[in-house]
Amino acid sequence: MGERKYERWLTPEGLLLLEGWARDGLSYEQIAHNCGCNVRTLWKWRARYPALAEALRKGREVVDYAVENAMLKRALGYQYTETRTETGADEKVVQTEKHMPPNVNAAAFWLRNRKPEVWNKPKDTAAEDLKQFRKLEGSSDQKERQKAAVIKAALQMLPEREREILREFFIDREKRYAGHRARLMAKYGLCVS
Repeated sequence: MGERKYERWLTPEGLLLLEGWARDGLSYEQIAHNCGCNVRTLWKWRARYPALAEALRKGREVVDYAVENAMLKRALGYQYTETRTETGADEKVVQTEKHMPPNVNAAAFWLRNRKPEVWNKPKDTAAEDLKQFRKLEGSSDQKERQKAAVIKAALQMLPEREREILREFFIDREKRYAGHRARLMAKYGLCVS
């Protein structure tokens, strides 16, 4: 009787190869292709053979840590030495200390994923913020109208492109929803808030 496919991947060489593929960042689909099987088969092998599952986990873990460290480094900014060779009458190696400033997108991504309860605003919050702003704007209380005026002035100070995005997000979205509500009410007699 011939050797089963999975047996090759349970040998020390096979496990090392699987771990290497996982470390290289290959997806499970790509690893399954390299093994000559379907991805569902690979999942079954993982469930049935702990050594195979461990090799894949260990390989992926190394990459996860490397990416995590790179993301943190970009989020905080870092110093590095740039080395270049200047050619001319005599070749010389020049080393320059450089600074890579913190990346705001990397920091935001890091915080949203590491502390989601603090940094992830629910999607409905933006609509709620607009409702609150409209309530302040239409209020009979002078102080609340002043708050609304300050918010409006702050929005006017934004660059045109950012104002356009906010307008599109809040105002145009609200118009689309209003139209949708009206159609639902007309068609089904529903009261949608």
